[in-house]
Amino acid sequence: MNLLLSHMDSWALDLQARNRAETTISRYRDTILLFSDWQAEHERRLAASAVRPSHVRDFLRHRQATTSPGTAAIDFRNLRAYFNWLVKEEELDHGENPMIKVGAPKVPEKDIPVLEADDIKALVKATAGRSFENRRDRAIILTLLDNGVRAGGLVGLRYAPHDDEANDVLLDRGQLRVILKGGRQTFIPIGPATAAAIDRYLRERAKHKLSHRKELWLSPKGRLTDSGVRQMLTRRAKAAGIAHVHPHLFRHTAAHLLKEAGLTEEELMAVCGWESAAMAKRYGRSAAAARARAAHRRVSPSDRFA
Repeated sequence: MNLLLSHMDSWALDLQARNRAETTISRYRDTILLFSDWQAEHERRLAASAVRPSHVRDFLRHRQATTSPGTAAIDFRNLRAYFNWLVKEEELDHGENPMIKVGAPKVPEKDIPVLEADDIKALVKATAGRSFENRRDRAIILTLLDNGVRAGGLVGLRYAPHDDEANDVLLDRGQLRVILKGGRQTFIPIGPATAAAIDRYLRERAKHKLSHRKELWLSPKGRLTDSGVRQMLTRRAKAAGIAHVHPHLFRHTAAHLLKEAGLTEEELMAVCGWESAAMAKRYGRSAAAARARAAHRRVSPSDRFA
C-alpha cells in the first residue's frame, strides 16, 4: 500500500461522522491521490512522516502551472486538512507536519460576473407556459435568484404538506428550510413572486406520476439532481440567447442585487445562510464597480455645478 494513503479510509470515515458532504470528501481524496501520484512520478513513495515542505511546494507549483492558482489553493487546503487530521489522530507528530511551513498559494482577485437585468428577464421569459417543466424551471430560477441558495441545498428541499417535520416548503411564512454544507439547517426567505411560482409548480406537481415522492423538484424519472439543475439552466439559457449560466452564478447575482438594494453584510449573511462575514464580503464584491457607478450617477458632484 502507498504509505501516504494508508490512513485515507480512516480519514474518510471521520469526515462522514462529522457529516461532511460526499462531494467534499471526494475532493479531499482527489487531492491526496494527485499528491501521491506526483510523489510516485518523482520516485518518492513516502510515508506521511517523510513528506517535506519542499515536496508540497513543488506539487503546488506544478498545480499552479498546469491548472490555476485557485485550484492550487484548494489543493493546499485539502492537504492541510489531511495532515492536520493525522496529527490530531497521533499518526503524525506535530513537528512532522509539512504544512506548518508551507504558505497558501496566492489567488489573484478577479471580477466575478453576474447576470445582467436583461439576461435575467430573458431567462425567466424562456420559462413561460403552463407545462410541468416550465412551472418547475421558473420556480427554480426565481428561487436561485431570490437568495442564492446552493444547488445542493436547492435539490435537497423536501415537500410533505402533511408532515411538518419533513416539509421544507413554508409558503405561508415566505421561507424555505435548507440544509447547508456541514448539515446545518437554516430558513431562507423567498419573495411573493417566488412563492407564487412555487405554488403554481406545486399545483402541476400534484398531477405528476411521482407526486408521492418527498423531493420537491421532480423529473420524469425521479428527483431532480444537482446535475439536472445545471442541464436545465444550460438549456434555458440557450433558449434565451445567454451563454454560460450555472447555479453558482445566481449566488453571486443574488448577493449583488441584495447589496444593490441596500442590505447590510449582516443581513446578507442571514439571507444567504453564511456564518462568516468574509463570505458576505466575498460574494458582495460581485459587480461592486457597477454598483459604485450607479451610485455615482445619483450623486455626481459635477451635476451640482454644470
